Amino acid sequence: AAHPRRPPRRGPAAQACAPCWHSTYCGMWCAGVAARCQGMRRYYAFYLHEQKELRLTKMLNQEHVLATWPLPWEFGQTFNLRLSVNGGVLRGSVNGKVVCEAKDDELQSGGIALLVEAGRTATQSVRVGAPD
Repeated sequence: AAHPRRPPRRGPAAQACAPCWHSTYCGMWCAGVAARCQGMRRYYAFYLHEQKELRLTKMLNQEHVLATWPLPWEFGQTFNLRLSVNGGVLRGSVNGKVVCEAKDDELQSGGIALLVEAGRTATQSVRVGAPD
C-alpha cells in the first residue's frame, strides 16, 4: 500500500537550519553545503568554486547565483562553511565570518546535503543546528 504523503512542516523548525561543514579541499570543481534540498535540482547552496570564490546559490532546475565573495583558496586548505537559512534570509559564512547574504523564499523546506562536483574533499565533521 502506498504511504500517504506527509504534509510539509511549518513554523520555525521547518524554516530555520544552519548546516556547517568542516572540510579540507583536495581538488574539485566546487564543494560546499546545501539546505532546503528537495532533490538533485532544487536547493540553496553555499560553496567554494574553482574560480577562487564562494557562491551562495539557488538551484531550481538551473543555478541562480544570489551572491559571491572572492576567496583565493588553495588545494589542501581547510575551511568551515556554514549556510544559515531562516525564513527568506540566507547567509553564507566561512571560518565564522558572514561573507554572503541574500533573500529568497521560494524553497520553504527540505533536507541538507554536502555538495562535491568533479573532485573530492576530506570532510572532518558536519553539524546541523538552529541559525544564530
